[in-house]
Amino acid sequence: MAKKSKGSKNDAKNRNSRAALRRFNGEEVEPIMYDGSAFKHGKFMAARYRDKTKGEGLIVDGAGIPLAYARCHTAGAA
Repeated sequence: MAKKSKGSKNDAKNRNSRAALRRFNGEEVEPIMYDGSAFKHGKFMAARYRDKTKGEGLIVDGAGIPLAYARCHTAGAA
């Protein structure tokens, strides 16, 4: 008898709590790969707003460099 598959590990409902949504200034954000090699920023996972009405939604700091996704808080954190 074959084992029943749990489904894709990429499915959001199968992920652990570390994959919970993150927030920045009260808005939900999602990760996006940023390649700023041409600007000497390097490559990293940046944050952008999930709400598509905010245009591109890429979150930048005062110097114009995108905010790293790791710097955003998880939904349960204060």
